Amino acid sequence: MNFIANDYEHNDVYKFVRQATNKTHAEISKDLKKTEDWSKSIESGRLNYKFKDLLEICNKNGIKIIIKKD
Repeated sequence: MNFIANDYEHNDVYKFVRQATNKTHAEISKDLKKTEDWSKSIESGRLNYKFKDLLEICNKNGIKIIIKKD
């Protein structure tokens, strides 16, 4: 899956990554030592995540993040 993160809201980027792992909110939350409510709040846009959280999800699930400069 490839997408340009700049074209989406932060919560949508988190959702795309979580779905790409084929994991539930509970499973992703366990990987990050967070609560399931935390994951759901991120996807709904009620909370922001730290980039390190996104990197950790990706690293644990073999997803590459490529940062490109225009």
